[in-house]
Amino acid sequence: MASSSAEADSEDQRFEEIALKLLKSLDEAYESLYGAEFFTSVFLKPVTYPTSNCRASARRAVAEETQPKNESGKKSKTNTVPFGNQLASALRVLLQYCATRSLEAFLRDLTKLLNDQKLFSNILCQYVLENVLKRLLLLRQRRVQGFASSTAGAELETFVAVSVLGSRGPSDSSNIFQERNDSSRRLLESCTVEEFRQEETVVELLNELESADSQIAQQSSEHIHSEEVVLTCGYSPLIMHFLLEAGKKRRFKVFVSEAAPECSGHRLASELAGRGIDTTLITDAAVYAIMARVHKLIIRAEVVLAEGSVITRPTCRLAADAARAHAVPVLVLTELHRISERFPHDISAIEKSFVPSTLLPYESISPFQSRVGVSNPRYAIVPSSQVSIFVTDIGSFSSNFAYYLLRELYGARNHDGLG
Repeated sequence: MASSSAEADSEDQRFEEIALKLLKSLDEAYESLYGAEFFTSVFLKPVTYPTSNCRASARRAVAEETQPKNESGKKSKTNTVPFGNQLASALRVLLQYCATRSLEAFLRDLTKLLNDQKLFSNILCQYVLENVLKRLLLLRQRRVQGFASSTAGAELETFVAVSVLGSRGPSDSSNIFQERNDSSRRLLESCTVEEFRQEETVVELLNELESADSQIAQQSSEHIHSEEVVLTCGYSPLIMHFLLEAGKKRRFKVFVSEAAPECSGHRLASELAGRGIDTTLITDAAVYAIMARVHKLIIRAEVVLAEGSVITRPTCRLAADAARAHAVPVLVLTELHRISERFPHDISAIEKSFVPSTLLPYESISPFQSRVGVSNPRYAIVPSSQVSIFVTDIGSFSSNFAYYLLRELYGARNHDGLG
C-alpha cells in the first residue's frame, strides 16, 4: 500500500516538473512574440547616447534585425512560429507524456498549476492557457454527455427486451439500469489521457490552434479593398501575414505607427515594403493627423475580454480613439483561444509597465529624478464600443457577438473552479 502511494507521489512530481517546463516555455514564447525580446535587445543596455538619438538607434537595430541571416543557415526573426503552434505542440507533448494518467487527475493537476500566477511573468499568457484548458473541460463534458445519451439509448433497448421477454420483473429491470449507470460512471472516471487525446474533437482543437493564423489571413481580401488606406500599430506577425495575404489580390496603402518606445513598427514597415506593399512609417503623434485619410484601422488583440473590450498596446488605444473621432472602422484580429471570460474589473494585466528607463534614460534626468515621474504602460484596453469587427479563425463577428462566441467556446459555466 505504501509503495503504491509512493509511486503515485513520484508520478505527480514528474507531471509537475514537465508541466512547469512547458508552461514556462510558453510564457517565454508569449513574451518574445509580443516584442519583449526585441525590445530588450534594443533598449535595455547601458545608455551612452543623448535622448534625441533613441529613435535613430532603434531604427538601426530594426534594420539589423530584419536583415536575413547570411549563409550560416539560421532563420531570421521574421520567421517567428505563431504562438498557437507552440501552444498546440506543448499540449501534444503534455498529453502524450501523461498518456497513462487518469483524465480527471490530469485536468485537476493542470488547473492547480494554472492558478499559480507566480509561474507567469506575462499574466495574459495565463489567460490564453486558461482558455484552452476550459475548452478541454468542455470537450470532456460533451464526451460525458454523449456517452450518457448513448447509454440512455442502450437502456431503452434493454427495457424493451425485458418487457417483451417477460423474463424479469420491474425491480430486475431497474437493477439493470442501476448497474449500467454504475458501469458507465466507472468507465468515465477511468478514462485515460491517451483515450481523450485520440478523440476527434481534441485533435480538431489542436489543429485549430495551429491553423488559426492562416485562417485569419485568408479573410483579408474580404476586409481590405483596392485603393484603400489601412493603418496599423507596431509589429505583429499576424497583422503582417494578414496584410501580405491581402496584397496578393489587392493594391492598397499601409500606414504603420512606430509604436514607441520599442519602435517595433519600423520592423513591420521594412518587411511590408520589402514584399512590395506601399508602406509609410509614421510617428505615434501623427496618428490623429493621418486618420482623416484612413479607411480602416487594424489592431492585434492580446486578449479579448468577456464584454468585447480588447487588451492591446497603448498605441492601439490611441489609434482607436482617433478612429472613433473620424468614424473609421476598427478591425481586431484575434484567435479564438484569446477570447477570455474575464471582465475588465477582475484583471491586473493592464497595470503592468515596462522599465521607465526605456522611455526616458536615467542619465538625462539625473538632476531632477526626485521631481520627475515616468509612466511606461505595457497594455491598454480598447472598449468594445470602439470595435467594429472581430476577425477570428472561424469568421468575422461584431463586438456584440462576444457573448455568443463565449457560449460556443466554453458552454454554460462548466469551468470547474477556473476563471
